[in-house]
Amino acid sequence: MIDCADEADATAIKAELTRRGFGVAAVKAIFLTHGHPDHTGGCKQFPEAQVYVGDGEQAIVEGREATKGPLPGMMGIQKEFALTGEKSLKDGESVEVENVNVRAFVIPGHTAGSAAYLVGGALYMGDSLTFNSDGTVRKAPWLFSDDGAVNVASLKRLGKLLAPEAAEVKAVVPAHSGSVDSLKPLVEFAGS
Repeated sequence: MIDCADEADATAIKAELTRRGFGVAAVKAIFLTHGHPDHTGGCKQFPEAQVYVGDGEQAIVEGREATKGPLPGMMGIQKEFALTGEKSLKDGESVEVENVNVRAFVIPGHTAGSAAYLVGGALYMGDSLTFNSDGTVRKAPWLFSDDGAVNVASLKRLGKLLAPEAAEVKAVVPAHSGSVDSLKPLVEFAGS
Protein backbone atom coordinates (compact mmCIF):
# COMPACT_ATOMS: atom_id res chain seq x y z
CA MET A 1 0.00 0.00 0.00
CA ILE A 2 1.21 3.53 -0.78
CA ASP A 3 0.34 5.88 2.14
CA CYS A 4 -2.48 5.37 4.66
CA ALA A 5 -4.80 8.35 4.10
CA ASP A 6 -5.92 10.68 6.87
CA GLU A 7 -8.56 8.65 8.69
CA ALA A 8 -7.21 7.33 11.98
CA ASP A 9 -9.58 4.36 11.70
CA ALA A 10 -8.78 3.83 7.97
CA THR A 11 -12.49 3.36 7.18
CA ALA A 12 -12.20 3.98 3.43
CA ILE A 13 -9.13 1.74 3.04
CA LYS A 14 -10.74 -1.07 5.04
CA ALA A 15 -13.94 -0.78 2.99
CA GLU A 16 -11.96 -1.08 -0.26
CA LEU A 17 -10.03 -4.07 1.08
CA THR A 18 -13.32 -5.73 2.05
CA ARG A 19 -14.81 -4.97 -1.38
CA ARG A 20 -11.84 -6.78 -2.91
CA GLY A 21 -12.18 -9.72 -0.53
CA PHE A 22 -9.29 -8.86 1.81
CA GLY A 23 -8.79 -7.88 5.44
CA VAL A 24 -6.18 -5.70 7.12
CA ALA A 25 -3.76 -8.64 7.39
CA ALA A 26 -3.48 -8.64 3.59
CA VAL A 27 -1.49 -5.39 3.80
CA LYS A 28 2.09 -6.62 4.15
CA ALA A 29 3.90 -3.32 3.56
CA ILE A 30 3.13 0.39 3.59
CA PHE A 31 5.35 2.77 1.64
CA LEU A 32 4.98 6.33 2.94
CA THR A 33 5.65 9.13 0.51
CA HIS A 34 6.13 11.49 3.47
CA GLY A 35 5.15 11.98 7.09
CA HIS A 36 2.26 14.46 6.89
CA PRO A 37 -0.78 13.12 8.80
CA ASP A 38 -3.00 13.06 5.69
CA HIS A 39 -0.68 10.29 4.46
CA THR A 40 0.02 8.48 7.75
CA GLY A 41 -3.32 8.77 9.58
CA GLY A 42 -4.54 5.20 9.11
CA CYS A 43 -1.21 3.37 9.36
CA LYS A 44 -1.79 2.09 12.91
CA GLN A 45 -4.76 0.09 11.61
CA PHE A 46 -2.32 -2.25 9.82
CA PRO A 47 -0.13 -3.53 12.67
CA GLU A 48 1.25 -6.48 10.70
CA ALA A 49 2.49 -4.31 7.82
CA GLN A 50 6.11 -3.22 7.58
CA VAL A 51 6.25 0.55 7.10
CA TYR A 52 8.90 2.01 4.78
CA VAL A 53 9.95 5.66 4.52
CA GLY A 54 12.44 7.62 2.47
CA ASP A 55 15.81 8.20 4.10
CA GLY A 56 15.55 11.45 6.05
CA GLU A 57 11.86 11.10 6.98
CA GLN A 58 12.24 8.96 10.10
CA ALA A 59 12.13 11.77 12.70
CA ILE A 60 8.93 13.16 11.18
CA VAL A 61 7.18 9.77 10.97
CA GLU A 62 8.26 8.87 14.51
CA GLY A 63 6.86 12.15 15.90
CA ARG A 64 10.24 13.48 17.01
CA GLU A 65 10.35 16.39 14.57
CA ALA A 66 7.90 18.67 12.77
CA THR A 67 8.07 19.41 9.07
CA LYS A 68 9.20 22.90 8.12
CA GLY A 69 6.55 24.01 5.62
CA PRO A 70 4.64 27.14 6.67
CA LEU A 71 1.32 25.43 7.45
CA PRO A 72 2.57 22.04 8.73
CA GLY A 73 5.21 23.87 10.78
CA MET A 74 2.45 25.74 12.62
CA MET A 75 0.82 22.41 13.53
CA GLY A 76 4.05 21.21 15.14
CA ILE A 77 4.93 17.62 15.86
CA GLN A 78 2.09 15.21 15.10
CA LYS A 79 2.58 12.74 17.99
CA GLU A 80 -0.88 11.19 17.65
CA PHE A 81 0.18 9.81 14.24
CA ALA A 82 3.69 8.76 15.33
CA LEU A 83 4.85 5.36 14.14
CA THR A 84 7.67 3.09 15.25
CA GLY A 85 9.56 0.27 13.60
CA GLU A 86 9.62 1.76 10.12
CA LYS A 87 12.47 0.95 7.76
CA SER A 88 14.31 3.68 5.94
CA LEU A 89 14.99 3.29 2.22
CA LYS A 90 17.92 4.94 0.48
CA ASP A 91 17.58 6.57 -2.91
CA GLY A 92 17.33 3.89 -5.61
CA GLU A 93 16.91 1.02 -3.12
CA SER A 94 14.50 -1.77 -4.06
CA VAL A 95 12.39 -3.97 -1.81
CA GLU A 96 10.60 -7.17 -2.76
CA VAL A 97 7.21 -7.70 -1.08
CA GLU A 98 5.21 -10.82 -2.00
CA ASN A 99 6.95 -10.99 -5.41
CA VAL A 100 6.31 -7.31 -6.11
CA ASN A 101 9.33 -5.08 -6.61
CA VAL A 102 9.14 -1.57 -5.15
CA ARG A 103 11.90 0.89 -6.03
CA ALA A 104 12.30 3.97 -3.83
CA PHE A 105 13.51 7.41 -4.84
CA VAL A 106 14.25 9.97 -2.13
CA ILE A 107 13.06 13.35 -3.40
CA PRO A 108 13.44 15.95 -0.63
CA GLY A 109 11.81 19.33 -0.80
CA HIS A 110 8.19 18.73 0.11
CA THR A 111 9.59 17.23 3.32
CA ALA A 112 13.12 16.21 4.30
CA GLY A 113 12.74 12.61 3.17
CA SER A 114 9.85 12.67 0.72
CA ALA A 115 9.90 9.58 -1.46
CA ALA A 116 8.48 8.34 -4.73
CA TYR A 117 7.93 4.64 -5.43
CA LEU A 118 8.03 2.83 -8.75
CA VAL A 119 5.79 -0.23 -8.63
CA GLY A 120 4.62 -2.24 -11.64
CA GLY A 121 5.09 0.64 -14.06
CA ALA A 122 3.40 3.26 -11.85
CA LEU A 123 5.42 6.03 -10.20
CA TYR A 124 3.71 7.14 -6.97
CA MET A 125 4.73 10.70 -6.08
CA GLY A 126 2.79 11.63 -2.95
CA ASP A 127 2.65 15.43 -2.66
CA SER A 128 6.00 16.14 -4.30
CA LEU A 129 4.22 17.13 -7.50
CA THR A 130 0.78 17.61 -8.96
CA PHE A 131 -0.32 18.12 -12.55
CA ASN A 132 -1.81 21.23 -14.08
CA SER A 133 -4.98 20.84 -16.14
CA ASP A 134 -2.84 20.65 -19.31
CA GLY A 135 -0.83 17.71 -17.90
CA THR A 136 2.32 19.68 -17.11
CA VAL A 137 4.15 19.27 -13.81
CA ARG A 138 3.55 21.63 -10.93
CA LYS A 139 5.89 21.47 -7.92
CA ALA A 140 4.55 20.83 -4.43
CA PRO A 141 2.53 23.73 -2.99
CA TRP A 142 4.85 26.10 -1.09
CA LEU A 143 2.43 26.45 1.83
CA PHE A 144 2.88 22.77 2.71
CA SER A 145 6.50 22.26 1.66
CA ASP A 146 9.85 22.55 3.42
CA ASP A 147 11.84 23.98 0.49
CA GLY A 148 10.48 24.73 -2.99
CA ALA A 149 13.89 25.02 -4.65
CA VAL A 150 14.96 21.63 -3.28
CA ASN A 151 11.63 20.17 -4.41
CA VAL A 152 12.19 21.41 -7.98
CA ALA A 153 15.79 20.14 -8.00
CA SER A 154 14.63 16.71 -6.75
CA LEU A 155 11.93 16.46 -9.42
CA LYS A 156 14.36 17.43 -12.17
CA ARG A 157 16.91 14.88 -10.93
CA LEU A 158 14.22 12.16 -10.84
CA GLY A 159 13.02 13.02 -14.35
CA LYS A 160 16.57 12.78 -15.71
CA LEU A 161 17.28 9.58 -13.78
CA LEU A 162 14.17 7.82 -15.07
CA ALA A 163 14.24 9.21 -18.64
CA PRO A 164 16.03 6.10 -20.01
CA GLU A 165 13.24 3.96 -18.49
CA ALA A 166 10.39 6.19 -19.70
CA ALA A 167 8.79 3.46 -21.83
CA GLU A 168 8.36 1.28 -18.74
CA VAL A 169 6.65 3.99 -16.65
CA LYS A 170 2.99 3.74 -17.61
CA ALA A 171 1.60 6.22 -15.05
CA VAL A 172 2.76 9.00 -12.75
CA VAL A 173 0.43 9.16 -9.77
CA PRO A 174 0.40 12.15 -7.40
CA ALA A 175 -1.70 12.13 -4.25
CA HIS A 176 -3.81 15.22 -4.86
CA SER A 177 -4.39 15.54 -8.59
CA GLY A 178 -5.17 13.22 -11.45
CA SER A 179 -2.47 10.95 -12.81
CA VAL A 180 -0.90 11.00 -16.26
CA ASP A 181 -0.25 7.96 -18.40
CA SER A 182 3.44 8.51 -19.14
CA LEU A 183 6.68 9.84 -17.69
CA LYS A 184 6.87 12.47 -20.45
CA PRO A 185 5.70 15.47 -18.34
CA LEU A 186 8.32 14.76 -15.67
CA VAL A 187 11.08 14.26 -18.28
CA GLU A 188 10.05 17.56 -19.94
CA PHE A 189 10.07 19.29 -16.56
CA ALA A 190 13.57 17.91 -15.92
CA GLY A 191 14.76 19.46 -19.18
CA SER A 192 13.32 22.91 -18.48
